[in-house]
Amino acid sequence: MKRALRLILIVFASFISYAAHAERRIALVIGNGAYEHVVKLPNPANDAQAIAELLRASGFEVINGNNLRRDEMVSRIAQFSESVASGADAAVVFYAGHGVQIAGKNYLIPVDADLHSAFDVKANAIDADDIVDGASPAKVKIVLFDACRDNPFAEQMAKGDAKTRGIANNTGLAAMQSGEGTMISFATGPNATAQDGSDGHSPFTHALLDNLAVNGLEINEAMRRVRAEVQEATNKQQLPWSNTNMTGSFYVTPAVAEPAAPSTPASGVAPVATLTDAQAIETAFWQSAVGSGQREAIQLYLTKYPKGKGLYSELAELRLAELDRKTAPSAPLTDGPDKGATPSPDLAKLKAEEASKATEDALGLDSTHWRDLQSHLSGAGYSTGGVDGNVGEGTRRALQTWQTAKGYFVSGYLNKDQMAALLAEAPVAHPAVAQSATRTYRQPAQAHVHQQYGGAGPGNFFNSLGGGIGLGLGAVMGCKLAGRC
Repeated sequence: MKRALRLILIVFASFISYAAHAERRIALVIGNGAYEHVVKLPNPANDAQAIAELLRASGFEVINGNNLRRDEMVSRIAQFSESVASGADAAVVFYAGHGVQIAGKNYLIPVDADLHSAFDVKANAIDADDIVDGASPAKVKIVLFDACRDNPFAEQMAKGDAKTRGIANNTGLAAMQSGEGTMISFATGPNATAQDGSDGHSPFTHALLDNLAVNGLEINEAMRRVRAEVQEATNKQQLPWSNTNMTGSFYVTPAVAEPAAPSTPASGVAPVATLTDAQAIETAFWQSAVGSGQREAIQLYLTKYPKGKGLYSELAELRLAELDRKTAPSAPLTDGPDKGATPSPDLAKLKAEEASKATEDALGLDSTHWRDLQSHLSGAGYSTGGVDGNVGEGTRRALQTWQTAKGYFVSGYLNKDQMAALLAEAPVAHPAVAQSATRTYRQPAQAHVHQQYGGAGPGNFFNSLGGGIGLGLGAVMGCKLAGRC
């Protein structure tokens, strides 16, 4: 069976290789919220994750990371700069988190920074100009800073050197000048502060997600709409600011051609927007996989189109999690006479009790348990990078973000009470996830794929998948040859 699956994947990959885009688009996305020495921010990691998913769905190569220490930030920035220098038509930078200004220069704050003086800032923070310079070889540069919050180090910096005492109370970030082909946008105006938000995203990121995902919306018009949306959402307390030196047009989400004469056929199913060859083939693959009702088929789709690179990868992960819950053993993760119930842990204890590798090892969690925990994290809006039972960096980051948002002991590891609290959260799609998925999958054939999601019942996997792909590709290519899609 595995050999047959590999063969299908190889043939399928060869078939679609011609559809690669000629334009190269690269993005750097960072969200820092789990600060070690100052107040933590609950939303930057969510903001960065959603922006990264939007950009991947729009054809960007995305270099991203959440809650990065200084060495990790330097590494990601260097990787981004090298990628852009090797040839890029467009480069996008997004940063959410704390930032400070000193002498008119802006610095982005890693999560491990402990700043007491101007020297500390220059030695331990990241000069925002260095990131902008890293994008400079690209023809189009879009830089988005959601970092205009109060200086979290103001009190301790006021006790530092004379130069620091003079700037400790500076608010927000300083204005930055844009070079040729560059747009630099801030969540609010120079020297003003921006809100972090209370619904999973900051007002600025919320507006970016709403407008950058619109097909065929030019970036200057998109940012005009962002300013209007943020101003309305904050009762005119916050107005995003941009400095642009762009001479041409740029679209984060390129336009999708519509049929020349839309009409509703006799079947009653409305026609969908034109698919690119790659999208059409991927859609056929997804419909065949989900229609088979088989876990192996959906996993095969994710192998070819992992999270962030497929139109339906998040749907595929949710589908896998659903199938896993239906087939998971009934062995509980909790002790006690009522083993089917999850106890309600004491909140004060949750916030004070240490969670470490040792406390987590004592729980004896296996891959089935971790799939369940990942499902709960994803359902609550904290992306783990996959619901697969493998505990990697994505799961640890998601745990840290969840712990930060809840006010628990933050470590990226679990203890018994934290695990019980996480399992008490319903493993269903969080509104923020659903909203992000809507934006990510605002692609051709969305309605048709939704109708097909339930799919056929379980059957012979190989016949179902092979026949489904054959029929799907045949229909797609026949449609294209006839000029109807």
